[in-house]
Parts: sequence; C-alpha cells; structure tokens
Amino acid sequence: DQLMIQEEEVTVPLTNVHESVIRNDTDLKQSLLTSGFECPLCPNFKTQSDRVIQRHLSNHIANGVHFQENVICRCNLPCRAGGHFHCVFCDKTLTNKDSMALHLIRCQNKSTVVQFPLVEASPETQPLIDPLEPSVSEDHSVSSQTADHAYTQTPTLITAFDQTTP
Repeated sequence: DQLMIQEEEVTVPLTNVHESVIRNDTDLKQSLLTSGFECPLCPNFKTQSDRVIQRHLSNHIANGVHFQENVICRCNLPCRAGGHFHCVFCDKTLTNKDSMALHLIRCQNKSTVVQFPLVEASPETQPLIDPLEPSVSEDHSVSSQTADHAYTQTPTLITAFDQTTP
C-alpha cells in the first residue's frame, strides 16, 4: 500500500492583531490623561480638546489602509522608527500605504496553513506534493519612502505669481 498526501488549505484566523488595526465598524479610542487626551498611536500627540482628538483619530481612520473588514491605521509607536503600517497576516511593517495595500493581498494568499492528512492511494497514483521540497517565499521588501505623519492640512502658499501688484 502507498500513502498519498492530499493538500488541504485552512485559513489562519487573525491573532495578536496590533492595536493600530481596527474593524471598519469601530473607532479608535483616545487615552485619557489628567490634563486632556492622548492618541493611542501617536505618543507625542496630546490635547485638551475633545474636538481636536476626535478629528485626529478620524484622520487616522480616513488615511488608513482599508482592507476587508479592517482599517490598518498608521502607527507612530516605537515598534519601529517613523510612521508605519502593521500587516494583519504576518509580522511585517511597511512605511508606505500603497506598498502595504499590495503586501496585504500577497500576504493574504500565503497565510493559509497546509495540512497533510494521510490518504491511502492506489498503486498507480503518485504523491501530489513532496513534503521535503523546500518552499520558496516571496521577498517582503520595505519601502524607503517617508511621509508626513502630522495629519494636518497643508496650508496654501502664495507665490510671487499669485500676488497682484497695487
């Protein structure tokens, strides 16, 4: 008797999701300080205004990576130097929003666990997969682009061409 290995894919549930990842139907929660509010993703952002903290948290969501039922907000915590996004499928962080969106699609396809149940095969069939064959993983490169993480609107600059002479 020969044993045939049959491939079965099982989706891995998201576990240990970073605090910068929230569901589409939820909001980020501000941290309360004795003198106001603090952003849970920006250690240096503190304000006494409820309106200011709500706008700041809303900007995190609006500028996040919207993927399936999740929003991956830009994280400015010291997990890494500079603002970054955490992948929900692996431990990678990327600094560029567009790169993260592409990474999520590739990483989602690789986030399945392959289990090999043993099934008796007829003598004329061959194993489908060689379990000793090394797997090749795709390169997870990190973008070197930087971005402004202030979440403020850029002021309009008046140039010499815009000014009229009296």
